[in-house]
Amino acid sequence: MGQARKIGLSLCLLAATAIAQAAEPRRADVRLEYQESQPPVIPQFAKAYGRYLGSGRGSVTGAIVGNVVWDLYEDQDAGQLHRAQFVGRITAADGSSIDFETVGYFVRRTGISMLWDLTSAIYFSSARGPAFQSLQGGLGVWEGDVDTRTYSHRYRLRLLQPSDRQ
Repeated sequence: MGQARKIGLSLCLLAATAIAQAAEPRRADVRLEYQESQPPVIPQFAKAYGRYLGSGRGSVTGAIVGNVVWDLYEDQDAGQLHRAQFVGRITAADGSSIDFETVGYFVRRTGISMLWDLTSAIYFSSARGPAFQSLQGGLGVWEGDVDTRTYSHRYRLRLLQPSDRQ
């Protein structure tokens, strides 16, 4: 293969990789742990439904990096389907922070009574500092599960681009 052809193929490969990376949604992993003695993070939250169940701490890594504090509100009236709202704050190493609110559903996993799957929309607001300004007013989807034996939550967050919302 000629040198020019190799260079041309290399450039095409680089361009295809750049396009694929640009099209890939921004993603992050969220880990949350219930903290029995932690008071509500946002006590003035005007919840839409459910009752306050507890609060905790956690971390987020990936497209967003920081520490998380959170409150969980849940309507547990239906046995297999619980409406849920998380509210909380993510804080970056530089002190920047952003508030979030989720609205979604926990569904008991079939055959494993201690695992509940969750899918929620997430909304970001009140960005303070430089780290999270690009998320201000943004939306995303967070999906994952909670193990009710340990109250450990594992979620995958996909941040939506403004063009994803059109």
